[in-house]
Amino acid sequence: MSSNADLVNENGAHARLLMLLQRAWPQRIVAFLQGCFGILAVLLVFLLFMTSRLQGNGLLAITLIPLFIFATTAIHEFGHFLAAQLARMHVMAVRIGFVELVARRSGWRVRLRRPHARTDVAGYILAIPDFDRSLRVQEIPLILGGPLMNLLVAGIGAWAGWILRADPIVTVFWSFAIMNALIGLSNLLPHAGTRNDGYQLLTWLNDRDPEDALFSNAKTIWLSLRGVTADQLPRGLLDALDAQPMPMPLFRLWYDMKGAQNSADWQQALALAEECEARAAALDSRVLLAIGEFLSIVRAEAAFSKAVLALDPSPLRVGRFSPAQLWHAPHLNARLDALRYAILKDGPACERLLDESQRAADNSIDRALHESERRLRDTVRQVLERTALPQPQSAR
Repeated sequence: MSSNADLVNENGAHARLLMLLQRAWPQRIVAFLQGCFGILAVLLVFLLFMTSRLQGNGLLAITLIPLFIFATTAIHEFGHFLAAQLARMHVMAVRIGFVELVARRSGWRVRLRRPHARTDVAGYILAIPDFDRSLRVQEIPLILGGPLMNLLVAGIGAWAGWILRADPIVTVFWSFAIMNALIGLSNLLPHAGTRNDGYQLLTWLNDRDPEDALFSNAKTIWLSLRGVTADQLPRGLLDALDAQPMPMPLFRLWYDMKGAQNSADWQQALALAEECEARAAALDSRVLLAIGEFLSIVRAEAAFSKAVLALDPSPLRVGRFSPAQLWHAPHLNARLDALRYAILKDGPACERLLDESQRAADNSIDRALHESERRLRDTVRQVLERTALPQPQSAR
């Protein structure tokens, strides 16, 4: 058994290594090695095809290499997904190249979308841990799942290639094995800039503190998944969000804004939306592009709050928010349209759209959303009742 001094020294060594990896020159070395791994994978696969007995081997190589890269990425993300499921984490979203998947209570929403950040180009998985259990027991398998799945598939491909070594098709198996082996190993090289699998593994081996402020966003999402609405989130947790670098303080404003909506404080919700817009305006254009859909949702909720406050449908004009802008909130456009019809005194259209919004909201894995959307639908119905009342006649 290790002594306490041994544990301190071990953690200190990990901490020193992490600090070293954050310097510019180690990041350049790792990036160079990762680039070499990628180029080597493509060259070896191309050479295998060019020296194979397969007909049209050159054209076949050009066709299959992009497919192999996509399949290798899919296998990598599937490994993370499988590990997250086994660790009983909450998988919220997966990206594989241009394919984005978002978890729903029944199935997944899928779309093709161009990555807006360099770290999104290959793929990622968004999995929220259970903060009632050890984070290390969940996070370390999640991190290792992707590279190990690549290495497992590489081993299977090499074994199949050995069995079929006399057949021309062996080139396909060997090529796929090489691609998976080199991509799996490349992901284990720790790069602080991209915070890849290797770097994250080192951070967790450093025995991270689960109360670290960096976990505040994940913990707020976890509480929301369990049904804690924005107005009930711990203030200390939201303050920790506010203390982090941008854009995390914008998420603090978002939770405060949703809390104000849940409490029917429309003036406060509008003020918080305006503050969010003002702080976002100072962000770098690349960051703005990455959080563009989030800001669209903020603007949509601000329009809802403004329309409720003034009983004016103009902030909700048709086509102001496209389905693509609100793709991550499929319930929202229907609720906005329902409010517009409520103000315009069209009860049947309002109820039809509220039912549509409810079905979309209730299909979310976010249990807090179920309650907050129920309150907002009640608000729309109250608006419909108010506008349906006969207006008092002015004295002549």
